[in-house]
Amino acid sequence: MLNLTQSLAFMMEEGAMMVEVEGYEGAEMLVERDVLFVPKHTGFKYWAARPFTKALYVTGGDGGLDEVLMSASSHSQSLAGVGKANEAVATTASLRIISVRFVKGSLK
Repeated sequence: MLNLTQSLAFMMEEGAMMVEVEGYEGAEMLVERDVLFVPKHTGFKYWAARPFTKALYVTGGDGGLDEVLMSASSHSQSLAGVGKANEAVATTASLRIISVRFVKGSLK
């Protein structure tokens, strides 16, 4: 299970994603428009439940899922966001995660 130093939220855009969260029994399926919040230091794992799945991931600060995906990826793309916001797109199998990380003071 992943256990991150930052809280995070997933919002499903397309497809379906299965998520297991520490402290809860079994996996739950997220579908379009579902939102999941995972507090920091809470273990979780996720995987695509349909051939094409896209989720928006949002966190604040360093040590988030985007850094884990980017460091584990052999081919990834990093884009500059608005202000000091960092945006990264990483694809793992059939699950596409679009992440936005807001840094303190980025929306002035």
